[in-house]
Amino acid sequence: MVNANMLKGFIATNGLTIEKMARDIGINLATFYKKINGQSDFYCHEIADICRILHIKDPIPIFFAD
Repeated sequence: MVNANMLKGFIATNGLTIEKMARDIGINLATFYKKINGQSDFYCHEIADICRILHIKDPIPIFFAD
């Protein structure tokens, strides 16, 4: 399960919006919202892209939260 608050915090801290983040990783905005809200899973390449864009060193607390 994704820690949505932590991910949104990283997005905001980097001066981005949810819409821009979805565009930057190449997915539809509605799909991105579904992934953030736990209705769908992120693919490995999407997690890698997000980590690269947001300079996240440890994705585990964000993308593999309990």
